[in-house]
Amino acid sequence: MAKNSACVMWTLRRTCTKTRRGSTSASAGTRSAHPCTGITRPTPGSTPGAVAALSPDYPVLNVVSEQADPTSMLMFYHTLLGLRRYTPALHAGSYRSLESPEGTFVYVREADGKQYLIALNFWNVGRALTLPGRGKVIFSTHMDRGDAVEELHLRANEGVVVELIG
Repeated sequence: MAKNSACVMWTLRRTCTKTRRGSTSASAGTRSAHPCTGITRPTPGSTPGAVAALSPDYPVLNVVSEQADPTSMLMFYHTLLGLRRYTPALHAGSYRSLESPEGTFVYVREADGKQYLIALNFWNVGRALTLPGRGKVIFSTHMDRGDAVEELHLRANEGVVVELIG
């Protein structure tokens, strides 16, 4: 698994570097960065000329397939980092903790008149939370929610970001 992860990271780094250098389309940036086939760089601690072993599932589990799957781990991080980057309240806003049931952690971030509630459930069972107003789920660790809510039902081990509306 570690070798496969390193392979994916190398492909992603190479793809991003090529794209930054002025490629005009996404496919142009990924054309030569096929999912790690043909990598002959020696890994630290290996003998010169050795080829890093590839995971047997590399044709199925690679950057290209992860980018195509909206619920993949790659898209999870892209979505979460993009949300933080482009939402001022999440990276520079004020912070306020809220009372929450045992096994949960709930807080609000606010900036520019917008409020976001972050709720984390650390238990293996679902928990219900009452919101301080109406809201819309804009991110879930399960990557499958976008519903308007007045009461939040967190699933086991779920975290959500809710944009509060009034």
